[in-house]
Amino acid sequence: IPVEPLLKGEAAAIDRIMMWFSYVPVGTYEVKSLAVKIREDERVGAYAKFYSWMLVHASEWNGMPALLDRAFPFSSLPVSTEMAKQRFRPMTADELRALQRDGHILGCHSWNHRPLAALGDDELAEDFEKCSGAKAQFGMQYYCYPFGGLAEVDMRVRMACRSAGYECAVINVPFAISSDPADRFALPRIT
Repeated sequence: IPVEPLLKGEAAAIDRIMMWFSYVPVGTYEVKSLAVKIREDERVGAYAKFYSWMLVHASEWNGMPALLDRAFPFSSLPVSTEMAKQRFRPMTADELRALQRDGHILGCHSWNHRPLAALGDDELAEDFEKCSGAKAQFGMQYYCYPFGGLAEVDMRVRMACRSAGYECAVINVPFAISSDPADRFALPRIT
């Protein structure tokens, strides 16, 4: 669970970005210094190119939706109210408690779903520190790295997760990335 969206009741920046790429009309949009070309059959490719650009500009992560909004307003996206409620809103604390009552184990998924390896040391430490309240409140002993790919999770991130007191963490690759098969902070995700 990304903690900031839970506390604020607002969609995470990455969810808004994904909404924009999913629903913006076909065309070319100027986003800061990047020309974003949307073709119906190439939305995933356009998003992947933009995501690579975002990794280089990770310090501006939370401002990315505003950049996209200037290129084409979110309010003009053809997203139904029902879809917006289903897909583009965070869970509430009550919904999380209900999952726990039903026997689900909750894990932390960062403060606001930024790519952790792209953060500086201070920002990385701050991200884990900001999660500590929700970690204690919901008994979250497990961690799942945002995005979880090799570009987002490095040794520094894994050590920060360990230092934050989690029992283990999951990456989003189907193979071990650590030479130590017992590395609990690089568990491959099984899909």
